[in-house]
Amino acid sequence: MRKLLPSIIVITLALCALSGNSVFCEDRAAENKETAAISKDAAELGLWCFEKGFADKAKELLGIAQEAANEGEAVAKLVEALNGDVTATPGDAEKTELETREKAFRKKSAESYIKLYSRKGKSTDGRFRAFLERAIRLVPTEKGPWRAAGTEVDALLATKATDELARFVPRILALKDAPPTAKADIIKKEMSALVNGGVLRKATKHEMLYYVALPRKWSPDLKWPVLVTVEGAGCGFSGNHSGFVGGRSDQPLIVITMHTLSNTNALEPGKYKYPEELLKTNNASDDRIAFDSAGLAAVLSDIGLMYNAMDRVCITGFSGGGYLTYFTTFQHPELVTAAFPCCANFAPQFARGAATPTEEQKKLAIYIFTGADDPHKNDVFGQKPGIEGQNDWAVDALKQLGYSNITRSMLPGVGHSACVNEVWGAIGKLGIKSTK
Repeated sequence: MRKLLPSIIVITLALCALSGNSVFCEDRAAENKETAAISKDAAELGLWCFEKGFADKAKELLGIAQEAANEGEAVAKLVEALNGDVTATPGDAEKTELETREKAFRKKSAESYIKLYSRKGKSTDGRFRAFLERAIRLVPTEKGPWRAAGTEVDALLATKATDELARFVPRILALKDAPPTAKADIIKKEMSALVNGGVLRKATKHEMLYYVALPRKWSPDLKWPVLVTVEGAGCGFSGNHSGFVGGRSDQPLIVITMHTLSNTNALEPGKYKYPEELLKTNNASDDRIAFDSAGLAAVLSDIGLMYNAMDRVCITGFSGGGYLTYFTTFQHPELVTAAFPCCANFAPQFARGAATPTEEQKKLAIYIFTGADDPHKNDVFGQKPGIEGQNDWAVDALKQLGYSNITRSMLPGVGHSACVNEVWGAIGKLGIKSTK
């Protein structure tokens, strides 16, 4: 185990000699050597931290070490040490020394990662972006890595590398210590697309994909309200998103549309950007709503850090999107400012074990819109109850918990619809604004 990294380098060179691609293999061998050095430095500092009583810092450094190279003698020693008990209590002198040592380590390691990133050339290999991300995480307030990130975003935009942007941008913008000005510079590069909607993102701590659109007058110095939209069984996430962005006008809400699983019947791979294995793993009803709920929490955390979004949001769900809308309202009222189920499905099990709302939460605005001409009004493909009966259940469950601010509207001439105009009209009446 402890001699594995040198062996990997030797094997890499041997395979390269056989393949004839010596330049590529020399580069990879050099990368392995560089990342092994970063790993060793992190693990050795982590071991020092543990010996001085900084157990949490030692664990953090172990993560940095293992990300760089998950083997090596120093890593093994640190893992072994962390399995034991902390016996030391650090004093002021040790705290000062830790600050000095950690600053030097972070600066040196970030420079090494930038050096690795600079070898990128015309390559589109994601490993180079990973080197850049690590440099930014190590020294989030330094300007150099952020300038490089801006150049990388420009390159991805020029090649219309949507999936790469979806993953790269959140991983740097969702850093808690990232300077607002640096984040704002990255956001400006996509601002036109962000206002028009349809920009794809991936949550940093979950597999959830989502579209995001910022208000026309978005700026980093204000806190911004959010509308989360949940599509129905058709899984037309892009269309749902563009519909709500198009109907927003000048209302100052960030619009988020997640690629949810609980909204539909069969999880058809052709309708998703997710790996087929993820769809198989989360196919059961309970797994789907758990995936969506955890994904929502992860997305809200990210957009709070990335785009200065408010903690509580408006949420609207169309048809099968009503499941997550109602589930969130019942189980996590602390996340909700207002809820708008639209021609929505409701399942009683999503209200079981509901959170007990506070007196303030009981006043949360709930607007239920249904269509007088909805073909699913009385039954859903022959199964009863239909949309009206399901929403009867939902209203009864809400009232039992003490929710009192419920407005229910059946819309004449409306079929099975996401009720975009009605949702935005209700939000306008609530007077939801951005704040300092």
